[in-house]
Amino acid sequence: MQAFLSLWRRHVLSVTATLILLTGSAWLFLGVLEDVISRDPLLQADLIVWRALQDLRPSWLDSVMTGVSEFGDAAVVVPVVLAVLSWLIWHRLWRAALYWLAAVGGAEVIVKLLKLLLHRARPRPFAAGIESFSFPSSHATLAMVTYGFLAFLLCEGQRHRTRVAILVTATITVTLIAASRLYLGVHWLSDIVAGMSLGLAWVAALIIAYSLSTARPIRSQCLTWIVMMTLLTGATLHMVRWHVTDVALYTPLRHITRMTATQWRSDGWRALPMGRVAVVGRIDEPFVVQWAGFSAMIGSALQAVGWKTADSGLAWLRWGAPRAVTLKFHDGAPPAMTFVQRDSASPDKLLVLRLWSSDCILERPGGPSGDMPVWVGTVTRERVSAPWSWTVSVPSVDEDFASPANAFGQRFPEARRVTRDDAASAQFRQWDRRVWLVCAGGRAREPSHGVAMNPGLDPCE
Repeated sequence: MQAFLSLWRRHVLSVTATLILLTGSAWLFLGVLEDVISRDPLLQADLIVWRALQDLRPSWLDSVMTGVSEFGDAAVVVPVVLAVLSWLIWHRLWRAALYWLAAVGGAEVIVKLLKLLLHRARPRPFAAGIESFSFPSSHATLAMVTYGFLAFLLCEGQRHRTRVAILVTATITVTLIAASRLYLGVHWLSDIVAGMSLGLAWVAALIIAYSLSTARPIRSQCLTWIVMMTLLTGATLHMVRWHVTDVALYTPLRHITRMTATQWRSDGWRALPMGRVAVVGRIDEPFVVQWAGFSAMIGSALQAVGWKTADSGLAWLRWGAPRAVTLKFHDGAPPAMTFVQRDSASPDKLLVLRLWSSDCILERPGGPSGDMPVWVGTVTRERVSAPWSWTVSVPSVDEDFASPANAFGQRFPEARRVTRDDAASAQFRQWDRRVWLVCAGGRAREPSHGVAMNPGLDPCE
């Protein structure tokens, strides 16, 4: 304790800042860890961010981000670690060498243990063994520890401008490596945040421990040049050998299911997603509708029976836009189409239909130009919100999924009603497990007169 107080009196600002970093980063890591274990709804951001970045990916940026990520690969980091360790041992800086090993080795052990304990799957598999687990990000953690603690060692005894340059360089390097892992889709946002906060907490703790006793400052420009040359040489050799392979490895793959309309109606509908996934590993609502057709055809068919197009909850971002229905996500994506209709049984409630792409295509005669997408959707009964609310609807507290779906299906007499028998659907007790298969060419029944009307749309086949 006396050593710590003495250190604090001599470097009050530096020690205070380091303690704040240690406390804040440790708190952040533990908070994210708790959310991951409990599957907190806040982790919905994982899917949202992942989906947004995967939908954005130009090929030129893929190559750049793959190169940035390779700066955090073991083939690049390990030579830097060994070069620094060798230099410290050569100059008999035993204490610095010991802490350098503790920094990198300790972080590696902690990350491996967490991966083995949590077994959290990556957004998409690309590795085997322990590297198939994503939490926390090894690249983010080890980049923070390696370049962070190295920056601390290099800053000792340097002028203010030199310290600033070293810290800025280390910060940019760590941030870019972490961002590249997120962009390439191999980690969730929570993996990156946890990895960086864990690494920062570990570095801060080691800095405090290292500073408690007097140690000879490094004060060597030579080590800085050795690190730079080792890093650039290792990265260049690694990229020459593996960059093309890595770009192909990280290229996003979208699996499209193709089938005929007959196959879809027969049994193919079972291959489509069972429900809406807002948080990884949890189904929030069942998909009670599968609709084959183009968006314009679906909109016309619904408008013919009294449904109206509605904006999603993102509409409030547009100045002067009308109020929208509550925003919901599936696999990080907002609904591709949203429709509302007044509930005849409860005037103060709305029936809300939300449709997402299922990545399924129905093949039709005439070639690919005539192929028809299949959409999956939820039908919910939602309360009309107060006039001053951002949204026009508020989700109901009950989880009755059967009656809203049946109210929807009654408008389309030619729709086929099928029943799921899988274990996942059994979790929804207020759902009869029935799914409505609707074709855009199916006839709709006008609600007020009970007359079947044909919107003039092409059938599925």
